[in-house]
Amino acid sequence: MSVAPQDLDAFRVFLAIFAFFGVKLLGYASAGHKLNAAFDQKANAWRLGFARTAMGFFGGLAWLGIWILFLPPETEPSSGWQLLFSVGLFATRTIEWRITIWLFYASPKRALACSFMGAIWSKILDGPAWLAFLVLLPPIKGAMAAFFAPI
Repeated sequence: MSVAPQDLDAFRVFLAIFAFFGVKLLGYASAGHKLNAAFDQKANAWRLGFARTAMGFFGGLAWLGIWILFLPPETEPSSGWQLLFSVGLFATRTIEWRITIWLFYASPKRALACSFMGAIWSKILDGPAWLAFLVLLPPIKGAMAAFFAPI
């Protein structure tokens, strides 16, 4: 029994997506352990990690949708729109972290500061998450260039 190349490519795409979200989940669960110490409470770090990963997925999709909706199609990549995208994404992540802290901890005093630090942590996790994704992603001719061309 042989496996068709397109089946292997589909499996590698699935594996790449799984690796991306796996890195995020592990990073957010470790943040949950740190938050437990910071707030002197014991929330389930894995539940927090899953919740934050899901919130990041849907929040990121929402921000990307807003971005695509309002970005002029003829915008040049060097026009400063990337900075605006990053600032909006950071704000989105700060809100996601604030909601996560609200869900798992009883109104802590340092919630805003921890939300801000959580957004920085999310940005730091982007590096290894995207690296894991791109290393495992099968080479698809022109797909990555076509995907990133509008950004």
